[in-house]
Amino acid sequence: MDAITRNCLKIEELNISGCSGSSRKGGSVTDSGFRGLAALPNLFDLTMSYMGNMPEAALEAVARKGKLRKLVCRGCPTLTDDVCISVITSCDELELFDLSGCNLVTIATVQAALDSVKLRTNGVKLTLVVGYTSVCRSAAVEKNPLLEVDLSDLCIHRLRPDFNDNYYPPLSAIALVVEAARTFETLVNFYWTAWRCNPEDSRLCAHCCEILKSYAFNTLAL
Repeated sequence: MDAITRNCLKIEELNISGCSGSSRKGGSVTDSGFRGLAALPNLFDLTMSYMGNMPEAALEAVARKGKLRKLVCRGCPTLTDDVCISVITSCDELELFDLSGCNLVTIATVQAALDSVKLRTNGVKLTLVVGYTSVCRSAAVEKNPLLEVDLSDLCIHRLRPDFNDNYYPPLSAIALVVEAARTFETLVNFYWTAWRCNPEDSRLCAHCCEILKSYAFNTLAL
């Protein structure tokens, strides 16, 4: 990272997702390397998702340059309102701030975004993506043409640094349940349950559901 920030000063877009010290993949960038991002004068599009330890000081330093137009921080479990608010208030040209899956982000960030866009004189609209955060879907947010609050969850949860690989049952357990469905009626009911389920709620991953559907179709076709 140090080599990049010293020698690639024309960089405009950068993706360093999963590069924090406690990321699940193990690719680690030091705090010094993160702080060097502030030295990139043309950086306007930054993606730093799935960070186990969000380098908050470095992110704030980049934001203080005021050049960010797109910032994606999906699935960062330690990212706080304080940092998000600092980014929003520092970057009046920010068009997209994606915080999908950042559990600690609350309505305070949304309110700060609303207050910030009211002060904008450049007419730039900010889209704030806050799906799967602590922002309540029923929260009342004042309407403003320069702010769109998007409740979509764009986070890929299996890439999160705190993802638990034991969250889903093993495929062998799924196979045993299917094998136990010895009657036509039971198999049909089981198939429909698997097909209609929300993978996050039922703890059946999408891959498991696809296997179940394929198995059910093949069995019923016999």
